[in-house]
Amino acid sequence: MAIIVKPTYFDSVVNAGEKKLMDFLEVNLPDDFFLIPNVELNSTNTKNNLTQYWEYDLIVIAPHAIFNIENKDWRGRIEGDENTWYLNDQPRRNPLRTNRQKSAILASKLKEFNPSWARAWVQNIVTLSYDNHTFPIISPEDDKLTFQLNKRLINFITDASELNKSEDAIEDIQKPILNYLTGQQNQKRAEDKKRIYEFEIIKILHQENNFVEYLAKPIGATSSNRRIKEYALQVVGLSPQELKNREDKIKNQYKALNKIKAKPFVLNVDFRIDEENHLFYEISDFLEENSLRSESRIKTFTFKEKVDIIKNVMVALKEAHKENIFHRDINPDNIYLNSGYAYLGNFGKSYFMDHSDEGYTVMPTINQSNATAYHPLELTVGDASIASDVYSLGVLIYWLFTDKEPFSSPFELNNLGGKLPDNLIPSYVNTNLPKWIDEICSKTIITDEFQRIESIEKLQDIIDSAISLNTTKGKNDEEKNVPSKIISFEEIKEGDTIGDFAIHKVLGKGGYSKVFKVKHRLQENFYTLKLFNESVNVNSVKDEYTALIELHHQNIVKFKWNGETPSGQFYTLMEYLEGENLRQYTSTDISLPIHQAYNVGVDILSALVEMQNREKPIIHRDIKPQNIIWDNGERFVLIDFNVASTMNQNKDFVGTNPYLVNP
Repeated sequence: MAIIVKPTYFDSVVNAGEKKLMDFLEVNLPDDFFLIPNVELNSTNTKNNLTQYWEYDLIVIAPHAIFNIENKDWRGRIEGDENTWYLNDQPRRNPLRTNRQKSAILASKLKEFNPSWARAWVQNIVTLSYDNHTFPIISPEDDKLTFQLNKRLINFITDASELNKSEDAIEDIQKPILNYLTGQQNQKRAEDKKRIYEFEIIKILHQENNFVEYLAKPIGATSSNRRIKEYALQVVGLSPQELKNREDKIKNQYKALNKIKAKPFVLNVDFRIDEENHLFYEISDFLEENSLRSESRIKTFTFKEKVDIIKNVMVALKEAHKENIFHRDINPDNIYLNSGYAYLGNFGKSYFMDHSDEGYTVMPTINQSNATAYHPLELTVGDASIASDVYSLGVLIYWLFTDKEPFSSPFELNNLGGKLPDNLIPSYVNTNLPKWIDEICSKTIITDEFQRIESIEKLQDIIDSAISLNTTKGKNDEEKNVPSKIISFEEIKEGDTIGDFAIHKVLGKGGYSKVFKVKHRLQENFYTLKLFNESVNVNSVKDEYTALIELHHQNIVKFKWNGETPSGQFYTLMEYLEGENLRQYTSTDISLPIHQAYNVGVDILSALVEMQNREKPIIHRDIKPQNIIWDNGERFVLIDFNVASTMNQNKDFVGTNPYLVNP
């Protein structure tokens, strides 16, 4: 049996899959093999003096080599390529690729501690501990280093010839390495990072030099997960003047990024700079399973849906380009779908590309080994412009309508003559596609950036003209001069405007109303706007507003105004609450913490006391989980008073089962 040696800071195995792996290896490996679970190593970046912590699921020290094992307890169908694996069609980073860097850091740490240990080979492998009935469908190279818990894994670890090593290659330094990896010098610091600003860290999603990606949530909340990307800024080695220039550029770009964060179809994002610790943060909603690539694997988009996705992305890009921000990484993984709309995310990378000349090395250099079809050739030499995003958008359009990329990298396109050959034109790949898609792809997917369509606006004109041509056939000139119709209740969507308010997000909808997150175009404040169906009587809208405008209580949504759209629809304007309603805690397995359940009772009772202690008591008449919002994880707020009434005003039997009480 192998010998398990726990680090001094070891608490417990993280999950059942890792315990299953350790138990399997303990029984099946010889007694001169050592197993170290949950190793944590720290490494300090010499450029910015920041310390990062790297977690290792299991390290096996054999007499001939060291094995760094990343374990995944994934249940279901697994398939993928060198960059991305898919678990039941949901994307996951290729664990071999991410574990490769940790293996390199482990080897570096051993050599740093004792140069003679440089001869210890560190092998990167991945194990799949869940007993799936199907084998993963992955590349042959990845398959060689991916194992289930069976004899094949044991043979690979015990057979020194698999790594072209002698059986006793590191036998003489095996124990010293074991002592080093389990010793006090690796004990976790008490101040190890557990939170960032107002967010509690759940786990590390991805880690590279100068970059860590966290899954986090607001402190005290059990939902509303966020993706936090932490970039380390290099500050060493700059002269005083260079430092001043750097600070000026940081502030300008930071302001620009913050200008686009609230624009339509830009993924909800917040940018922050920690100047004291030289860190840059990009904080966004966590929508991993709603990426365009992920969604495309489980559903087929209609032609109209594809066009709408492109239009949404173009709106986001136009706003970015107004601020001289170029995305540089437009691809299906950076576009997220929510409520029928597409949002462009991951703008943070553009920040560091603009500052690469000042030593910000968090962005890997794009070269022949890592460039994708979505990277124009000029990015390989650090150049970026509007034309770069036009190129990437062209490749996205190609992929969206043909279901595949036209080539694997910009180098391949360059070898094809710098433009799409006839056999790669979209309508050649799919004969049902209209010719305007050929025109767009032929004018955007070009190596020479100066020959591409010059702007997103021009690209949008081509699409709009092509669609307009198809929809206006048969109409006479008189019909063409008729003013565009007013948007109806059913048609209104994100990106449209209601008076002074721009619609940013659909928050909810029912048979008689839609609720939007909106922004006042002059004041730039966010509000919640409830738009009523044309069939709703004006008295209902007035009654809700009249009943609540005088209420001022922290657990009752604040009403601001009501009005009427040009098409005769009534709306009510309220404060915007950042959070979700409580429905998920009553309709799913997710549980509200006991102390927060208590707070729900306290907050809502406080609201009811305020309503019913008035001279004319107000009765809500529809209290249910859907009508209680957990605002920023701090307070519970009662909303949706459209059936409220005064005590003596209306005694109709209304509400929602099963929250009704018989009169």
